[in-house]
Amino acid sequence: MRTMARKVYLEYREGTSSKFWSVTIDGRVALVRWGKIGSRGVQQEIGIIEGLDRLEEKKRKGYQVISEEIYDSSPAVEIDDPKVTDPRPRSRKDRSREIALDAKMARVPRKNKRVIDMDR
Repeated sequence: MRTMARKVYLEYREGTSSKFWSVTIDGRVALVRWGKIGSRGVQQEIGIIEGLDRLEEKKRKGYQVISEEIYDSSPAVEIDDPKVTDPRPRSRKDRSREIALDAKMARVPRKNKRVIDMDR
């Protein structure tokens, strides 16, 4: 499933004031970050609607949009992918053990397996 994210970065410079404000909207949350330009700033997680409302409020106050990007934030690989869960390289010996185990499991008769009814 594809998930799209939106990131907007704004700056406000007037007199001695130089501040930034950014919002990243991803999935069901908005991550807001603000502070003085050049600092790490403060971060807060809020709802999407509140994040969009604050974005419009900052634009009304005079913040200038420096960058805005929309990108695909869905994972590049499936979570069940063995390369993700176990990234270590396998030796020949490990691979032959896995093949032998798979062959052994294929010979196990299915009728001996117990099924547990979770509804009881």
